Amino acid sequence: MGFDSESDKLQDGPTMEHLKIEEVVDRIVTKTSPNLIVVFLSAALFGLVAAPQTYIPVFTGFIPYSEWECLPNSTRCISHFSTFEKASIKALCDNDFNFKDGIDFKWTTERTSFAVDWGFYCSTESKQKMVSSFFFIGGFIGLLCATNLFDKIGRKKGALIGGIISVIATLAGTFVNSYGVMLVVRIVQGFGRMICWTGSYCWILEF
Repeated sequence: MGFDSESDKLQDGPTMEHLKIEEVVDRIVTKTSPNLIVVFLSAALFGLVAAPQTYIPVFTGFIPYSEWECLPNSTRCISHFSTFEKASIKALCDNDFNFKDGIDFKWTTERTSFAVDWGFYCSTESKQKMVSSFFFIGGFIGLLCATNLFDKIGRKKGALIGGIISVIATLAGTFVNSYGVMLVVRIVQGFGRMICWTGSYCWILEF
């Protein structure tokens, strides 16, 4: 008898409703509210800004290996590279002469780049790549901290706080004139970005 009553309870439980795609869309449209629109627009904005923040060093820290020339007073550079030779990374880096920016050659690019400003080229090119890598270090820390943050203040507030941290770090990065400070800024940027990104998607799923 007990078995039958337990079976009856299972049968009386919630059943899965099968809907066609048209019916699902109709329900979403009819129940659309301003809050729902704000949620989806916020999530879309968070997703759009993620890629530019991740790849900022690619555009702002490029190394113009095809845009340089020997300085007139550098006989060492001129003696090895004729004025008719095309400037390239091979001509600049693949040698044992260790040419110095401002002493043996100069950059001719008109675009601004922190790699040019801070002297990242050839043997020091790895420093330019470190600026990109440190973003993901911050992102990893952000993912570890996100769970406790969301449990304490919720997904919505957590996502907004993460977004604010990321925006402030991005704005601060435009005024940085030190390599070490830039690495710290990238960690903070990644930290806020991953909290914002994770929180916004959890926010949508729970809306």
